[in-house]
Amino acid sequence: MTESETPTVSKNVAENLTGHIQDYIETYLKLNAISATQKITEAATVSFTAILISFFGMIIMIFLGFGLANWFSEFMTEKEAYFLVSFIYSALACIVLVLRKRFIFPFLRNQIVSKIYENKH
Repeated sequence: MTESETPTVSKNVAENLTGHIQDYIETYLKLNAISATQKITEAATVSFTAILISFFGMIIMIFLGFGLANWFSEFMTEKEAYFLVSFIYSALACIVLVLRKRFIFPFLRNQIVSKIYENKH
């Protein structure tokens, strides 16, 4: 090779390398966008499912409370039965409030983190 051919070859190699780097960056960005979209979709699905389960759980608890109060009303007055059931629900709510930082929040945090960093190959 002569000296006049060397800059042309180097220029072609540099242009080729630049093109590959640009393709690599574009592919990397597209892959990250797809990965982020997948994680957002999974989080939305989990959230929607949790909302549905919570809704049905509330309905179940309401009817369970009415049934329990009706059953207690056989042993005491109806007002006392409803107060007893409300006391039971209040006690359960207090227990959940006391234990939320020790058990509930770590459980939810671990579930969210495991969903975010979960690899499905």
